Amino acid sequence: MTEEVKPPSIELATLKPSKKIYEQFTQEFRELYLISGKKADEWQSHFQLQIPPDCDSTTLKELDTQLAGMFEEAAFLKTMADCRLQAYKTSNASRYREAYASLVQSYKEESGPGKRLPAKDTLQVLAEEQIGSSTDGIVHAEIELAFFKGIVDKLNTLRKIIENISLNIAIEGKALHYQSFLSKQQSGE
Repeated sequence: MTEEVKPPSIELATLKPSKKIYEQFTQEFRELYLISGKKADEWQSHFQLQIPPDCDSTTLKELDTQLAGMFEEAAFLKTMADCRLQAYKTSNASRYREAYASLVQSYKEESGPGKRLPAKDTLQVLAEEQIGSSTDGIVHAEIELAFFKGIVDKLNTLRKIIENISLNIAIEGKALHYQSFLSKQQSGE
């Protein structure tokens, strides 16, 4: 028994509506969502490092200095985002425990002796609903942390590129020096 193979265009057609929603979300995210007070595109420009195609050792030193400053700033922003996330999670957990305890106490007072409390799962859901906006804040803190982790990763990649260019320039310099040495040897100097 052979399974009918659908052409990719049919499968892609089912993705088109969700792709449009995703593209709209992406555009709004880039234009409206602030991360530590700036839009993603502003951070992109802020941490942009242009590596010219004709680098020399002086240019590489300048790039390395710029990169070090950017890396230091990005690492600080990432650390601060992580600290805010941890503080937010701790605060949120405390608010959740307070909401849960308050619900339990409230139900105990209302129900009187011999009556049962709602199920633990029900109480958990009710407590989570009470602190709902607080829980949503954790999502934003996680987005910010992931964003700055991405910036640090990008800067690490740029560091590796600069190291590779530097290594290539050094190898090229050694080759030219060796070629000059051989030319002098052959000419009898």
